[in-house]
Amino acid sequence: MSVYPIDANRLRIVRIKETRQENPEVKTLVFDEENCGKAVPGQFVMVWIPGLDEIPMSVSCASLNSVSISVEKVGQATERLHGMKVGDTVGIRGPLGNGFSLVKKGKVLIVGGGTGLIPLMFLGEKLAKSSAKMTFLMGAKTKGKLMFVDRVESLVNRAHGKMTVTTDDGSYGRKCMVTECAEELLAKEKFDMIYTCGPEVNA
Repeated sequence: MSVYPIDANRLRIVRIKETRQENPEVKTLVFDEENCGKAVPGQFVMVWIPGLDEIPMSVSCASLNSVSISVEKVGQATERLHGMKVGDTVGIRGPLGNGFSLVKKGKVLIVGGGTGLIPLMFLGEKLAKSSAKMTFLMGAKTKGKLMFVDRVESLVNRAHGKMTVTTDDGSYGRKCMVTECAEELLAKEKFDMIYTCGPEVNA
């Protein structure tokens, strides 16, 4: 379901109140903003870096007025965001886009790899508050590129769910791609809903 506050597309200036380094390439920026605090998992915001660019970023958490975005350093704009500190300001428009359809019960499978875990982390935290039975599969190329492992473990424990972590090189968890793990699980179990997000496979 789309959620568009009346002034979602109006640019607002926000001040960063907290930063967290999720892994060497991904940094989370936290700020307060009333409209974006109403975002649902799967939505995104447009982030304006003064004098440089405006880029779309997935919302990685939103509650009340507090919002976070998790930024992978891949270019000039994201590198500028990585360099920001508490007290710095950026422009925000949103929330925009269609969020995930949230189920309230049944068996749910969440499968994510790399930066695809950013919106899925937000989704998992919402589902953990429902009566859905959650299985969370998360993967990365290496241990150093993993993120949110402790947060996912905490939420699946609260929801009495399960989690499996994979790395392509076997440096943490199972040595395989997370999609292989999902295929094995789907051959044995049925789920009422499957959520997935991640990078496309390189040809």
